[in-house]
Amino acid sequence: MRQRSIDPKAVTLLEAVAQRGRSIQSLSLDTLLETPARKVQGHLDFKRPLAYRSLQADRRIIALSNQGRDIQLDTLKKTYVKSPFSSTTLRNLLPYLEGWPELHSEELAYLKYLGTERLGAVTCDVVRGDIVSGLSLGSNGWPTQITRLYIGPDRLIYRVRNERDGGKDISQTTYSQVVINPNLPDSMFLLPPGYTPGPRSGY
Repeated sequence: MRQRSIDPKAVTLLEAVAQRGRSIQSLSLDTLLETPARKVQGHLDFKRPLAYRSLQADRRIIALSNQGRDIQLDTLKKTYVKSPFSSTTLRNLLPYLEGWPELHSEELAYLKYLGTERLGAVTCDVVRGDIVSGLSLGSNGWPTQITRLYIGPDRLIYRVRNERDGGKDISQTTYSQVVINPNLPDSMFLLPPGYTPGPRSGY
């Protein structure tokens, strides 16, 4: 069984991120998801308690949520599909809204402050966290997941980088053009006119 190693400085940083996130009532930001196979640009707007919309790079709405219902939109067919709220969009926002979820996980085996790194115009504190499923190493002696969090001086997350499967599966999300507590009207999160239920909506 792997010995746990938790750096108090890293914990303090992540707790500050969580505290900052809890103070956020609304949020607007651009996203860039990068994997070895693709790059996807987008935009997110969020408003507590559970309203968000996700836009593609061309600013077309692809997903909405209003008070806990997730709606996927097909902008070509003008249809939508409702589903229980379990969106990856909101999970991607968790570092902003609740802090890094794995901070208090029993599977967090290693947490270390790595120093600073320049990310565009922002100098970020970098924290590494290793998740080990069952506290046993995965294939090739690697943890199940290695995450690097890039934290700005304002205690906002500017990048989340994940490595899985011994470094073969790498993805990172970079946040930019971040606006905290913008005035977002409720109408932003309502289904646009002209859409009809899709074949899998069940409604």
